[in-house]
Amino acid sequence: MVRDFPPQCEIVSNLAEYYGVKCYVVMPLGEDTKITSVIKNNLNTMLLQPYSRGGYQNVLSSYCKKFAQKTNSYLIPFGMQTIKNVKLIAKECENIPKEVKRIIVPVGSGMTYCGILQGLVDFNRYDVELVGVITGVIQQK
Repeated sequence: MVRDFPPQCEIVSNLAEYYGVKCYVVMPLGEDTKITSVIKNNLNTMLLQPYSRGGYQNVLSSYCKKFAQKTNSYLIPFGMQTIKNVKLIAKECENIPKEVKRIIVPVGSGMTYCGILQGLVDFNRYDVELVGVITGVIQQK
C-alpha cells in the first residue's frame, strides 16, 4: 500500500504555477503518486524530499526552517500546524447546542479534532462524544 500525500501540496504547487511564482514543496521521500507527479510537472515548483519516511512532521518542519534560512526564503508553515488554529476551533465549541451529545468529524491532520477536543474541555462539555473518522488516502499496489 502507498499512502498518498496531502492534496494541499498539489494545491500550493498549482497556485505557484498559475501565478508564475517559484515555490518549494517539502514532503517525505516515497513512491510517486498522482500528487507527486503533478508537482514534478509544474515548472515553478521544486519538490524536496529529504527523508525516506513519513510520519515525522517535526523533522520535516525543522528541515523547512533550516532550508528557508539557508536560501533566504520566506517560510509559510503548513497552516494546520499552528496552535492558533486549534484555539480558534476550540472557541467555536461554545456554540455547540446543549442537546448535541455526539460530534463526528473527519480527521486528516488531526488539528480540527484537537481543537474540538480542547473546546469541549474548555467549555466543560464532557457529555459530548467525539468520533473521528480517518480520511487519508490509501492506494492499493
